[in-house]
Amino acid sequence: MFCRFSGGDDPDDIVLVRVRCDDHPMKPNLRVLWRTLVSPLIREGVFDNFERALSALLLDYIDRQIAVYSSKNDELKTGYKQDFDSFSTSIKNKATPEQEDVWMDWESALVFLRKWQAVRAQVTQ
Repeated sequence: MFCRFSGGDDPDDIVLVRVRCDDHPMKPNLRVLWRTLVSPLIREGVFDNFERALSALLLDYIDRQIAVYSSKNDELKTGYKQDFDSFSTSIKNKATPEQEDVWMDWESALVFLRKWQAVRAQVTQ
């Protein structure tokens, strides 16, 4: 069995999608999510169809995540007047606990920034 979503111009048209969800814990909630989140956007003319709505909403979320992690990286660059690699070199073998915390936060921000950028590249191919 496959999950069913409305996918045409008519929000009540049901089409199959390739996602297998027989044992997925959210299976009972998919129809509710469709009706409460996406269907009104189509019905009110914000989006033409399910594909455009999902694509726009997903890209918006991805772009906001990229902005969050990019901003964090920029803040740290400005605050420490150097990039992450230079900061790493400057504290190597002599970091205080506070500097280690900053280093971990900065590394995490860069890891997530790269992951979200990679996701965006894959989604927009």
